[in-house]
Amino acid sequence: MKHGGLIGAYKYRAVILDPVHGFIPVNEAEYSLLQSPFMRRLHDITQLGLTFLVYPGARHTRFEHSIGVMHLMGRFAEKIASIVQEDSDLCSAITKNCSKRELRNFIQLSRLTGLLHDIGHLPFSHQMEIALTNIESNRGISFPWSKEFNGKVHEYYTMKFIRFIGENLVKRRLKLQQLIQAVEDALFNDTGNSKPRKDVLDKLGLTEGSYRVVNQLISGTIDADRLDYVLRDSLHTGVVYGRVDIDRLIYALTIDIAGSKPHVMYDIRGLSSLEDMIDSRIKMYKWLYLHHKNTSFYIALTKILQGIIDNWDKIKPHVYPHIGDMDFIRFMNPDVIAGLIGRSQVSFDEHEFMQAAKILKTLGDDEEKRWASSIMERRDLLPVSIVKRLGDITLYASKRPQEVIRQLSNFLVDGANVSKLENELLKEYALQHVSKLREECGMNYSKASFTISSLSIEKRALRRDLKVKGTRILGLTDVSSHVRGIHYSASEPIVYVHVYSDDECEHLYIRRNVESIKEMVFKTIEKVVLN
Repeated sequence: MKHGGLIGAYKYRAVILDPVHGFIPVNEAEYSLLQSPFMRRLHDITQLGLTFLVYPGARHTRFEHSIGVMHLMGRFAEKIASIVQEDSDLCSAITKNCSKRELRNFIQLSRLTGLLHDIGHLPFSHQMEIALTNIESNRGISFPWSKEFNGKVHEYYTMKFIRFIGENLVKRRLKLQQLIQAVEDALFNDTGNSKPRKDVLDKLGLTEGSYRVVNQLISGTIDADRLDYVLRDSLHTGVVYGRVDIDRLIYALTIDIAGSKPHVMYDIRGLSSLEDMIDSRIKMYKWLYLHHKNTSFYIALTKILQGIIDNWDKIKPHVYPHIGDMDFIRFMNPDVIAGLIGRSQVSFDEHEFMQAAKILKTLGDDEEKRWASSIMERRDLLPVSIVKRLGDITLYASKRPQEVIRQLSNFLVDGANVSKLENELLKEYALQHVSKLREECGMNYSKASFTISSLSIEKRALRRDLKVKGTRILGLTDVSSHVRGIHYSASEPIVYVHVYSDDECEHLYIRRNVESIKEMVFKTIEKVVLN
């Protein structure tokens, strides 16, 4: 919404050409934030982590995604503003007096929320988060986000970084400071980690309902974040599923009162586009985000991160000369990192992590060098995918596929069962291969490991039901048999089995004998799980 050269609440400043959305206008406040070290570091945080090792085009970054989400949030907010202007009850649900200034502030809040929502992502994005979680479990390390933020890693960094920007980088620009404080409240009020500041709401002329709407626009079943990454990831990887009609979705976007609170909804006339979006997301999860190779990267990053921690005192002077004798745990504290980034002493990006991995490859022991090499130039040292999809097991098993799925689902929800199966796989492997391993690598014992992953698309991709506004307010699954079918399909688990060895010679032996190992895995699963 433009008012006399305004975009949101500030004057037009520049335009960015984006491969997904075309020309994206940027105002003065947004432009200044784009120049901050917190946004600049996102140039070197890949959107999909190490996925470029599978899909070579997946080199796009969190920076361009953040700009795309800002643009979509602005379009969504403009549509909401145009609706509420015609309805005093709806307007009073998100603003104090329904003035043009207040609606511009609502649009600006939405845009800034989109711009800053991913500012706390770590190197390699979600893959590094899982590696850190594994380190906590394996080493008994306690990071601050585990106690204070319920284990949500990048969300915790995002909150701390937004707070640092508001308190330090824009403190002389009162209105922008208030808007950034409002971004924090809108993003994290729903999690209980940030309470709406009444003084900020009063100065911006907004209500707590505006935060609820902004949160739904950025973090719902169909939202600006998911819409942008589905389109962007599809474009850069070449995966053909992420094709969604944005204009039709925005046309169908509406708002109503559900209970006593404003709720973002979609008009039932946009049902086909809603179905396309949910269908695209499920397929993107199945064939891209949860690709079996992506899962193997979690293992490699965990091993490398363990090596960096163990060699921190050797690596630190080369990568982070400004931090003195700071240990790894303190370095990873988001308050500490925020200060270092704000003073441009560190970038906390993938270049720094890869530099640390290169030093590990030089200074580490044989095992650490082996894992550092795996993501740098030795793809043959990455974990080997034995079971790549549930269909691998159902095709092998003699029972009916649906019965196999049911039994596997019931078996793998118990961690003790997973450990039992992994131990049985190791036992069978040792019985069949250690004698051959002694001949090839001179090893009297195996250093191999089997890991079993059971992932649910439904829990990751369909966390909230979507309300559709027609003759009455309904859940999307109530009005679409297609979406009900998608829910059913997404509820089937994705099962992976990976095998690797910390010893390079044994790992290469595993690769050469993968077919016989695969046969052993299927027989063991049938014996332990399906009988």
